[in-house]
Amino acid sequence: MGTGPDDRAISPVVGTILMVVITILLASTLTFVVQFDTNDEMADDVVEGDLGTATPEGDGLQSDLVVAENTTPGASDVVHSTVIEVDEAAGVELDEITIDYPTEVDLETSQQEDVLSFGIDTDADGELEESFSANNMGINTNDGDSRLTITKTTEYTLSEGDRVVLRVDSADNPDSAGEYNVTVTLNSDQTEDGTLVVG
Repeated sequence: MGTGPDDRAISPVVGTILMVVITILLASTLTFVVQFDTNDEMADDVVEGDLGTATPEGDGLQSDLVVAENTTPGASDVVHSTVIEVDEAAGVELDEITIDYPTEVDLETSQQEDVLSFGIDTDADGELEESFSANNMGINTNDGDSRLTITKTTEYTLSEGDRVVLRVDSADNPDSAGEYNVTVTLNSDQTEDGTLVVG
């Protein structure tokens, strides 16, 4: 019985090449899946950082009232974050948040795009359950460029235990290392005094 074209086996060379190609494809797929999973975990870390929990205390709040992501004295365009737990302001509409800095902190002319995140963490899980759009807020500096005020038009009523999270890119650090007194105010209903550490 003769062997026709359909009866012949694939040559060993072609079979070997196919096995190598399949192995490379499987290895590439596995590498992609592992990298994707790692990037996903890194993204989760960035989100936590966005909430200002890069230096948390045991309860998840920041160790300082305002945290500079770059603490180098004299550094410019520094991202500052604050996390305020609501108590006295519970039950009122959140209209604005104000940070009063010492005169050693130089606030640049701020734009809406300088607000990297502004919202509410309602369950202290490090994620914003309520996020306010930059299109619905105003940002300004005054009092000799030592006061930063963010106003918003989106309606949100504060509840006790809410954490108001603000992260902005608009400050130049003082030229000298040290602890600087800062005040953060929610509307005029709740005021927190604390520190900004540089150096």
